[in-house]
Amino acid sequence: MDIVWTPELSVGIQEIDRQHQELFDHINGLLSGLHIATPTEKVAEMFDFLENYVEEHFSAEERYMDDQLAGYYGDTDARRHRGEHAAFIRDYREYRADLKVTGVTEQMTAEFRNWMRNWWLMHVSGTDRKLGASLRARYPFMK
Repeated sequence: MDIVWTPELSVGIQEIDRQHQELFDHINGLLSGLHIATPTEKVAEMFDFLENYVEEHFSAEERYMDDQLAGYYGDTDARRHRGEHAAFIRDYREYRADLKVTGVTEQMTAEFRNWMRNWWLMHVSGTDRKLGASLRARYPFMK
């Protein structure tokens, strides 16, 4: 079950939307690579690559938040948004650590797929869209 980016998930900021689309492609690549037959080292490489990409994406969003603190987004929203990012990285690393111990299992794969899909769709459709609306309200020229 792939994570599919649709126009309804657009935050209305071209850089963030492009990153989300690429991110979903990378997530789907990792999820499709999670098979019992895939060597653990290969899966670890895919996890590492995705973690680095996610951290770059989160940094980009947080730069927008830093520019926005005095604007419509607000400090409380920024703290909550950053907290979601930190929780994702923490949980992602826990899945990766579990993988090193258990290897790829059907249970782990199913749980991880569901978590990834639900987390990203909820985060983008809620938290990120709110950031996009705030940025567009503050900077109407931004797209």
